[in-house]
Amino acid sequence: MSAYNLWHMTVDEKKLHQIIGDELDDKLAVFFGKFSRHFDKRFDQLESSKADRSQVEKLQNSVDGIVKRKDNDDTERATINYQLDRHQNRIDELADNTKTKLSTP
Repeated sequence: MSAYNLWHMTVDEKKLHQIIGDELDDKLAVFFGKFSRHFDKRFDQLESSKADRSQVEKLQNSVDGIVKRKDNDDTERATINYQLDRHQNRIDELADNTKTKLSTP
């Protein structure tokens, strides 16, 4: 409202204008209070979801470690089986050359 309009208002109009302004200020204060609490709550949720993300990252690292150990175990097992087959072939070859009969369990 312009200064000219305020100057030409009656006393009752000025009081009404002041009352409305005060009520509006109160309502805006309540609104911004609720608005602030809402955003505080949302930021708290985001911070807690960051903790959840951290937990997910830890779980993912644990799973990656388990998968790596399993892969290493599979590679090691394949190497052991290859070596065992080689030894068995040598033993069979030696048994044939020495004409030794091997018993089977």
